[in-house]
Amino acid sequence: MDLRQIHHFVAACEEGSLSAAALRLNCTASGVSQQMSSLEAQLGTGLLERTRRGVNPTAAAWRFYARCLAILKAVSEA
Repeated sequence: MDLRQIHHFVAACEEGSLSAAALRLNCTASGVSQQMSSLEAQLGTGLLERTRRGVNPTAAAWRFYARCLAILKAVSEA
């Protein structure tokens, strides 16, 4: 796991869409999707339920999201 994946994950949760997260991060939706798939594989759990209207974070995703915000805050303060 790296900071890029964390940024992508946070953006996807906050935007509710991989496309919107990609616009926010100035990258492609397929790139965000690949990062999310890789992160889910590394963690061994699903984080985002993909629908036609976007993504819905799972309960595990919301717990992980809180940790990611703390990580990003710590990195920013450093």
